Amino acid sequence: MEHTNGFKMVEIKFQGESYNGFYKVTRKGVVTIETRNDIPVKPYDKVSIGVEELIVQKIQVYSNRAEITCENPNTCLLYTSPSPRDKR
Repeated sequence: MEHTNGFKMVEIKFQGESYNGFYKVTRKGVVTIETRNDIPVKPYDKVSIGVEELIVQKIQVYSNRAEITCENPNTCLLYTSPSPRDKR
């Protein structure tokens, strides 16, 4: 998913059910979704947005909405620093 400058409307699919919500990509591979507060997800569940399958990392439930933080399992966030040998 590409970086967004704000929220975009989206259909979220979880266990055969569809939920409407909004998403934004905050950094490579991390997606924040805002939706109804009764969506029955928990950490490590898989949700689908379009053709993307995301892994739920964190859920914050508020009185009228839920904020779900997900990661794309196909995005590598690995950072390697130069080895001491490379610094010579």
